[in-house]
Amino acid sequence: MAKFVGIDATFAELRVAVAAFEQQAVEETKRAARVVTESLFEHTPVWSGETIRNFTWGIGTPPAGGAKPVIGSGDPGPTNSMPMGSEPRRPANEAAVMSELNAALSFNKLADLFVTNTVAATKWNLVDSGVAPAPGQARNPGGVEVPALQSARGRLPNWK
Repeated sequence: MAKFVGIDATFAELRVAVAAFEQQAVEETKRAARVVTESLFEHTPVWSGETIRNFTWGIGTPPAGGAKPVIGSGDPGPTNSMPMGSEPRRPANEAAVMSELNAALSFNKLADLFVTNTVAATKWNLVDSGVAPAPGQARNPGGVEVPALQSARGRLPNWK
């Protein structure tokens, strides 16, 4: 008759290793969410701040809710003549999105993440396709989503 010894200790070690691996995966997922958001920011032009402000994440389910109010008031200036990234309403609206994202990333178990933009679909479609505010006047003729995801994948070695 054969007898196996140490099985309980081996399984206990395996459970610890699997739990540690899951926590590494959770942290990598959180990092990926932040990198994707930063990449979306880099490819999104800012006029009023509305499109940047309305990036939102859902954890476990797609995000719900409507458009969020822009942070900043008054004339944003001639944003079409400014380099992307230097627009006056960009910092406050990006900071609000990152604050919301960081609060949402409080989970410690693997979860599906969903990102969307809750600005009016007609506006998002123009920005994302690279023709906002009008064909021939776009500040980001390459669009937003595709180049942002390509950029994020390049910065995330574990996501291809």
